[in-house]
Amino acid sequence: LGHRVGRVRATPSASASASAPRSALPQRCTPGVLVFSAGWLAARSSQPHPNRFIYGDLAGLDLKGKKVAIFGLGDQGGYGDNFCDAMDELKTCFQGSGAEIVGSWSTDGYDHMESKSVDGAKFVGLACDEDNQPEMSEDRVKAWIAQIKGEGMPL
Repeated sequence: LGHRVGRVRATPSASASASAPRSALPQRCTPGVLVFSAGWLAARSSQPHPNRFIYGDLAGLDLKGKKVAIFGLGDQGGYGDNFCDAMDELKTCFQGSGAEIVGSWSTDGYDHMESKSVDGAKFVGLACDEDNQPEMSEDRVKAWIAQIKGEGMPL
């Protein structure tokens, strides 16, 4: 999925990474942030690093006035009962820091049983499934990038 979204070149002022030191995270002049989530990485991961960022560093940031768009990767066939759940955790944490979440995406065309990342009939961000629907990802990414630009995401 990274190669598909990678066509939109994000500058350091327009993106942040979970591996970035706290001082490098967007606080003052960054107008928007793109956030990637792998399936159910956050809450169910036994590795401390993602959890430390999401529930530690992120919780202390002031992101008021910043736009955040979340995109995730999941496997509807193998994990259809928790497809892209981590996007919801990221949404909750970023909203708790004052960010405005943009880029909700319709659940039409997906074949999953359940996801915490669904609010109404939309995912909280773009969900892609490179295992079961790889042929749909590129068109979804293109449409989603256009959508979030229209919602004021500075790309």
